[in-house]
Amino acid sequence: MTTPPQPARRIALLSDMHGNAAAFRAVLEEVHPADYDVIALGGDYVAHGPRPAETLDLCRQLRSPAILGNTDVHVFERAEQGTRWTADRLDEAGHRWLAQRPFSARFRAVEGNPDTDLLLVHANPTDLNSVLISQEHPLGAFTITGDQEARALLGDVRADLLVYGHVHYDSQGDLDGQRVASVGSIGLPYDGDHRAAWAVLTWDGAHWQIEHRRVEYDWRPVAEELDACGSPMGTLIAERVRTARFGRPAS
Repeated sequence: MTTPPQPARRIALLSDMHGNAAAFRAVLEEVHPADYDVIALGGDYVAHGPRPAETLDLCRQLRSPAILGNTDVHVFERAEQGTRWTADRLDEAGHRWLAQRPFSARFRAVEGNPDTDLLLVHANPTDLNSVLISQEHPLGAFTITGDQEARALLGDVRADLLVYGHVHYDSQGDLDGQRVASVGSIGLPYDGDHRAAWAVLTWDGAHWQIEHRRVEYDWRPVAEELDACGSPMGTLIAERVRTARFGRPAS
């Protein structure tokens, strides 16, 4: 876990770039470092997109707290055909940077009081893959996590707000007494909205509040590049970029 030494009260959270450098650059044009105590990165930086090395370079240049995502593990472990294509496009330093990412990052609004913390994880506090849902997906892809499963996934978490990416849409709610929120994806939104998604977290003196933001960018060339790039998953991911969905809508 990463815990910055100084209290933070305003954080820009950028997550799930997925090798989409065009979307990431569009978001970075909107994020002015002087406006934030921290710019934090929420994982899934390179897998599936057409420009993994360029996207990773942008992440590293920020020198920001950056946590591990599930597809980041797939890349540096070369877990399957699609992520092996991504892995082959990263240099040794890029692989090392991914492999060294911590599981979580904790930001403290008030020194010495963990109950004021913002806890950042990629998917949930106990693993990198299971989904944690407090608000139904706008397209019906997920339903709210049940109490028993929520308790298991939350574990012994202690924070004012638990925030994560992974599900590629923004949400906020309460699970088993814990305030939670998800931030949307920069590179692969799955909520039917093509715009790149990010969020601002602000400490209001009593609680962390989340403001979800969207940025327009030209996604069409990204889809075309995916079709032509030679990745085994290129055509599939191109369709997801074109539809801003994980799969085609039910007929």
